[in-house]
Amino acid sequence: MFDRDYFETDSKRFAPPYTLENVYPRMLNIAKYFKCKYNPEKVLDLGCAKGFLVKAFMEFNVNAVGID
Repeated sequence: MFDRDYFETDSKRFAPPYTLENVYPRMLNIAKYFKCKYNPEKVLDLGCAKGFLVKAFMEFNVNAVGID
């Protein structure tokens, strides 16, 4: 099961903790790419985990919602 320990510790074998500091810069790049290429008005992130991609889209004034 994907609980807090999974996302916030080094218990995953080959990945750093899934925290804002580690993941958000990459999510900003992804959101920027999609905003420039497709210019979406709305985004639905299915399986959003902590919602970092949703937050990134919101930085580009995209109406974004996530569900896990």
